[in-house]
Amino acid sequence: SLGSPYAPRDYHAVNSDFGTLDDLRAFVTAAHQRGMQVWLDWVANHTAKDNVWITQHRDYYNSTLTSPNGYGDVYQLDYSKEATQLAMIEAMEYWIDQADIDGYRCDYISSNTIPTSFWTRAIKALKEYKPGKTITIMGEGDMANSVPRLLVCGWDYDYAWNFQSSLVNNKTNPSNVLSQCRNLVSDMRFTDMSRMVYLTNHDQNYSNTMQSQYGNNVYAFTVLTFTLYGMPLLYNGQETGYLLNHCLDYFNRTPVNWNTVDSKMQNTVKALTAFKHSCDAMLDNGDRASEVTFLTTGNNNVMAFTRHHNDQTALVVLNLGTSSLTTTVSGLEAGEWKLAIDVNNIAAGLTAIPVTLSATQSFTIPAGGYKVYYKGEPVADLRGDVNGDGELSIGDVTALIDILLSGGGDSATLRRADVNGDGEISIGDVTALIDILLSA
Repeated sequence: SLGSPYAPRDYHAVNSDFGTLDDLRAFVTAAHQRGMQVWLDWVANHTAKDNVWITQHRDYYNSTLTSPNGYGDVYQLDYSKEATQLAMIEAMEYWIDQADIDGYRCDYISSNTIPTSFWTRAIKALKEYKPGKTITIMGEGDMANSVPRLLVCGWDYDYAWNFQSSLVNNKTNPSNVLSQCRNLVSDMRFTDMSRMVYLTNHDQNYSNTMQSQYGNNVYAFTVLTFTLYGMPLLYNGQETGYLLNHCLDYFNRTPVNWNTVDSKMQNTVKALTAFKHSCDAMLDNGDRASEVTFLTTGNNNVMAFTRHHNDQTALVVLNLGTSSLTTTVSGLEAGEWKLAIDVNNIAAGLTAIPVTLSATQSFTIPAGGYKVYYKGEPVADLRGDVNGDGELSIGDVTALIDILLSGGGDSATLRRADVNGDGEISIGDVTALIDILLSA
């Protein structure tokens, strides 16, 4: 038994089961070289009973040691104390310094023992801690429903928890699924932040397989969570289909069997991931930059919607019923489209098959099936436009120098920062960008 991973023993140490600090640094560096970010899962509410703070800083805890929610392996921290708040913020800053991590998934933010003011304070401190370094913060809580008090704190993402529950509860009721989708995208409280949408995670999969939760619509719902809104989550093993029929007991060593692959799910996730990164209409739309429009269908079991951003529009058609059907979708932009993802040809992965669609178009889709189309081409990145404001200026030089100093940046920013096109970010890119500005 490993015990709960949500019972931290030392906020300043790497668990030796997973390696060393140098191993973590190497991992983060390798991720950054691939344009990826690394976030840490952070438990701020409580510590393991053998946490080093128990002996070194007993004052960080309640006067009488208590276990929250009956969690017998942890003790509650006392956030009414300034010292506790400062120590927790310092511990989170430590990993930005020591491992150059890019963000945090903050556990159990709904705890009533952590004041809203702490999260506001901590998020501000982390985002301002290292100039030029972007730190992303996600809170494990549904701010649309259970913890709206936390909307003011400055988060980048919350959990669309209620939406996930609604998919489980309505897996055989497509009309209700459509209503929940409308509710998700129309909540204008989420204009300065976005939402993480998901089908499973460590809490769900601990005792529920994806097949048991979603039945025949598990593939269509996977497409839905990737294409409707926000940022999709993949839990370890979900991408290969292992979690369709397996649960992971995270209290014990339960490795994913990577040789057990559901090719339909694996190919679906591969295609969706590629589409998410290549189609402008799939932009993570916390700022509503990507418009979602629900379309009229000729059958209540079929859901269809478009998303639009820049010069691209995506169309998603899902059959949430129990039988294959042919039906119409109205309200489309007539003309040339490309078929990107097709359940009937999912082994091909992401495609770009030319098709012509009418304003009212007939589609034939199997039960639990899906089709994804797009039209238009992505807006090419302006090389050298490091800050992404659409023009080249001295501000881009400053942004480029910040990237060199921090070693960070998302994939799109890093593409724009590679001014000389040699595949890496270096002082040569600064020289190339200055040359461009001087010759303009």
